[in-house]
Amino acid sequence: MTDSKNANVDMRSRPDFIAKSIKYYVITAWILGLSALVLTLFTVPSFKAFLNTYLHLRLPLKVDLAFNQINFGLFAVTFLVSITGIWVNSSRNRRRTDRFHSSLILICILSGLGTLLLLVLNSINYFSRFR
Repeated sequence: MTDSKNANVDMRSRPDFIAKSIKYYVITAWILGLSALVLTLFTVPSFKAFLNTYLHLRLPLKVDLAFNQINFGLFAVTFLVSITGIWVNSSRNRRRTDRFHSSLILICILSGLGTLLLLVLNSINYFSRFR
């Protein structure tokens, strides 16, 4: 029989590999998401016009489809990494002290919206060539 002193002992004395990996999912998702955001800024024509005016760069002002495809891939990978991190976090969320990472949920929502937005914009650009 177990006595009452041992009933309240936390069996997880330190975080295991799965609990530590959630932090790395968050860091990876934010690095990918911020790099996709920076790439988005360089594909927007108004930001290119700003760089041309103030920094005297000679950037083309039209939207580059190759950058949009790379950007779409970055947003999609960010979304998949954040979904995987949420899944790992939900499998470990069994104790009262365990919490969901709100930043992981936030980057999942933002990367999902970015993926959908780029999917719609790329399809509009693709089909507008046939008019």
